[in-house]
Amino acid sequence: MGEAVCILRARKLVFVRYFGSYAVPDLLRVFDRITYHPDHVPDLDLLHDLRGITDISISDGDLGQLASMAKGHYARRTNTCRTALLASRPSVLQGARAFERLVADNPLVDLRSFDQEGEALRFLGIEDMAQLFFGSSAAAAEGHLR
Repeated sequence: MGEAVCILRARKLVFVRYFGSYAVPDLLRVFDRITYHPDHVPDLDLLHDLRGITDISISDGDLGQLASMAKGHYARRTNTCRTALLASRPSVLQGARAFERLVADNPLVDLRSFDQEGEALRFLGIEDMAQLFFGSSAAAAEGHLR
């Protein structure tokens, strides 16, 4: 297990890409990495790219615990945020959708699960991954990025 956490304050977004096997302690560690990151502010949107997860071990009770913790985090927000959970493995997508249902009653978060990258990015107002990291896909296509 491992993950890359990138806080893009200019884009008002936290991007997390996950790799390998995960259980609740691993997900709690990721939550702490985001929350205590020096560039983190509570009102950022989030994109959790779960497509690199090869195995996940989470019970229904674990999901409830994670949802409870997330609700506490979302309660500190002053604005509504969007959170996209992007998953490709059926078991991971099923868990993401269950988590989505558990936090659905919070008015300060719009959390949705996706199995298509383009849909997740559009939900967050992002054209594509190049725009996410480089500002515009046109600049990337024209070779303005080095």
